[in-house]
Amino acid sequence: MITRRPTETFQGGLSAFYIQRSLQSRNITSSLEEEGIFESHTFDYFLDGNFHLAGPVIPEKISFFTSVSAFDLSRDLASFDSMDRSTVFSGLFSLNFKLPSSQLFILWTGQMLNHPTYGAKRYIPLSATLDRRDQYHVLQAIWETRSVSYTHLRAH
Repeated sequence: MITRRPTETFQGGLSAFYIQRSLQSRNITSSLEEEGIFESHTFDYFLDGNFHLAGPVIPEKISFFTSVSAFDLSRDLASFDSMDRSTVFSGLFSLNFKLPSSQLFILWTGQMLNHPTYGAKRYIPLSATLDRRDQYHVLQAIWETRSVSYTHLRAH
């Protein structure tokens, strides 16, 4: 996740990363095969991306910053009947209100985690895994003011 403060000009970005099964090599050596190990854990695919944007809502008064990140992972676990998948979505949104002698920042951040095969391991049946879904949210407000040039007050 990318975190920055709101800006007075529009700025943004997009990034993505992807890897798939064909970009991996087999790492089972002949000595491992002699021990009876013929399969290893591999990625089916991995996708990671981010989008962020900042700019003014009302120039010189209200500005914002937002960031959304996501990753999706699918693994082929050795001796597991299904693919082990997990996804994470992260978000951040902030607003900056410029008042006559102070500023107010409002910030929200959150995350959603989905892991439908939580607990997947070698020789564990799919029916023994859990469908785990978690959410986390944080909301914060910060007020800053200067009553005189040598006094600075900040409240969270």
